[in-house]
Amino acid sequence: MKAKVPINKHYNIGDIDKRIYGSFIEHIGHAVGKTYRIIFR
Repeated sequence: MKAKVPINKHYNIGDIDKRIYGSFIEHIGHAVGKTYRIIFR
């Protein structure tokens, strides 16, 4: 038995808010900064 997944690149649920990327990068920056401060005291 094989599974098939149909993919339609033109199907769009909605736009992604551009601010989400900035929030994610800010979170990663804080995580890296805290780790750096813990390791290199």
